[in-house]
Amino acid sequence: MLTSGSVQRGPSESETVSFLTQMTPRMMAHASNDVVKRWGKIRVGPADSVVPGIPLMFAWEDLMKVMRKDLGHSSFGLQRRGLLRLFVNDIDSFGRQPPTAPSAHDQR
Repeated sequence: MLTSGSVQRGPSESETVSFLTQMTPRMMAHASNDVVKRWGKIRVGPADSVVPGIPLMFAWEDLMKVMRKDLGHSSFGLQRRGLLRLFVNDIDSFGRQPPTAPSAHDQR
């Protein structure tokens, strides 16, 4: 991640697990159903992926979109990768289509 002109290392696997563990009770208590569903997908991880990092990255974007919705923000006009572009400098190098798209069931 690029921050203030310097490259920062990402969280380690143990730091990520710790973060997810700490946030889960908060999500259960305060988040909307849409956020809880997306959070659960991130916690379990994309088991159907050959390259788990890419679908997981898009799962985080989906989570950010439903969190924004909870806060009253519209995603109208915000294209796929729009939020990821704030964090991933080379987001356009990951192909034209996201590896997984939300199903109709996820949209409820």
